[in-house]
Amino acid sequence: PLVVIEAKSPTLLDVWKTRAVRQLHRYQEAGPEWHGSGAPELFYYNLACVAICGADAAYGAIGVPENVYAGWKSLEPWNEAEVRERFGAEPKGQVPLIVGLLSPANLLEILRDFVVFEPERGRLVKKLPRYQQFRAVHRAMERLLTLDKPEERGGVVWHTQGSGKSLTMLWLATKLRREPRLDNPTIVIVTDRTQLDVQITGTFKRCGFPAPEHAESTKDLRRLLSLGSGRTIMTTIQKFEDALTSGNGRMDPLNDADNVFVMVDEAHRTQYGLLGAKMSKALPNATFLGFTGTPIDKGFRRSTMRRFGPLIDKYTIPQSVEDRATVPILYEARLAELSVIGGNTVDHLFDVIFDDEPDDVKARIRRRFANREALAEAEKRIEMIALDIAEHYKARVKPNGFKCQVVAPSRAAAARYAANLCDFGVSAYAIITTTLDDTDPLLKQARGIDHEQIVSAFKDPDGEPEILVVVDMLLTGFDAPIEQVMYLDKPVREHGLLQAIARVNRRYSQQRDGVTIEKEYGLVVDYYGVSRELEAALAVFDPADLQGTLEPLDENPEVVIESAATKAGSYFKGRSLDDAWSCVEVFVDQTAEGFKADLFEKFNADY
Repeated sequence: PLVVIEAKSPTLLDVWKTRAVRQLHRYQEAGPEWHGSGAPELFYYNLACVAICGADAAYGAIGVPENVYAGWKSLEPWNEAEVRERFGAEPKGQVPLIVGLLSPANLLEILRDFVVFEPERGRLVKKLPRYQQFRAVHRAMERLLTLDKPEERGGVVWHTQGSGKSLTMLWLATKLRREPRLDNPTIVIVTDRTQLDVQITGTFKRCGFPAPEHAESTKDLRRLLSLGSGRTIMTTIQKFEDALTSGNGRMDPLNDADNVFVMVDEAHRTQYGLLGAKMSKALPNATFLGFTGTPIDKGFRRSTMRRFGPLIDKYTIPQSVEDRATVPILYEARLAELSVIGGNTVDHLFDVIFDDEPDDVKARIRRRFANREALAEAEKRIEMIALDIAEHYKARVKPNGFKCQVVAPSRAAAARYAANLCDFGVSAYAIITTTLDDTDPLLKQARGIDHEQIVSAFKDPDGEPEILVVVDMLLTGFDAPIEQVMYLDKPVREHGLLQAIARVNRRYSQQRDGVTIEKEYGLVVDYYGVSRELEAALAVFDPADLQGTLEPLDENPEVVIESAATKAGSYFKGRSLDDAWSCVEVFVDQTAEGFKADLFEKFNADY
């Protein structure tokens, strides 16, 4: 069998999924506690395991834990009316997964084109697509195969940060490579950062994609694009800068075939200027597909959709959090008296930092720190914030085994933050670009660090450092699910801010002392005062698309408990909460309508 389904009664309410997955694990003998009690041969050819209960359904690959089991919300290839007519069922509860994921055409397509195996933390992990990934690839292929002109085929896949864009691009590339009507196309994967280039190239190679070729230089890119069709080329957009110029000085196209497909990762950043224009000139008949978690719409000159074409698929932050594909991001402003932007004046900020200095010393210091930017990097301010970070981390984050990033306003500030945090008992390293400043011993020390080794150790639950300090590096495309908190002390704006805070939205769980600890939320701790910048960043979007992007962290437990009690009580209006059986009657005949999902899942997600 390709699929094994474990069906449970909806009367089990919030424990149905736990019991179903536990039984699937027993059948698989997925663990020493199940040895000899299952039938592992039943799963030799398994594509997916499914748990259903009438009111809900979830699926996962063989051996994955319960928290990886996900819902399937897409009805494609059907619409709601067709589901009602063809299957005689309302399109809710377990129905979308059955008619969507398990429809014969979709199931066989997933089996052929959407299964990858990727090494993670010393073991090989089987990965299946989430519904939004399958839907986006399906819609993109439909567009590519039904429209004739390259400029009409293109478009934008808007999937929020942390929802698996790299794998979506991999699966789309797989479909392109296997589609005979595209006549062995050339596929070009473009990023705008070396780090992203290395990351996505690594994803393609680890997942077994056939023969991805990495353009090591402008000359190498020119060579690869000129060799004919059938290649998969990974490059940064900056390599197109000089690639067009031939030996005679002319700006000649590098490949004018119409079966060239260019997938641009983080398509909002570099596509509106000269580099984007040069890439289009190098590949005049190519189809361009933009992938982004933060599209831009700033009129004629800067619009992601105007540059690439219409929206192919959209998967927003609220959808991702609701599906538990990512965790919600909470926001906390700390040490407001030290914030650089916001309500503080320069004089007030100066007085807070240097209040205990004698007047004559203050006068000398004032000449040195005469503006906000200088005050932001004052050693004493950094020391005060570093102490607060260390205390916050040791009390609130470290006990659960999670890690953090600090975003500093400059390389010198980053080096000082790392040194101070180490002095306060937290292992920290500054990951910054090289600097020619040989006068600062902290910068010299930071320059000698092996970034790759430190980042790898950061991702390891048992490795050090506990905190990475950065300026610009690792704010985009950096995927470290163990990271829960970002301490922000830098003016980050627009899509850059949205990308930065998304570093903490990855789901993550680990075993500590025999107990599974789940990352329930990510946290942005703001020392700089960027809340107004966030409002500006969100202003370009439809409010519904980014609702709840950054919710304030309520630290008062009495308020949280009171809110939870009020919400729970609202389900039992007109009944006495002292009469248990009267309250139980609320559940009668309502489980099939998803009452359990409304009460328990939403309630537990909030509280």
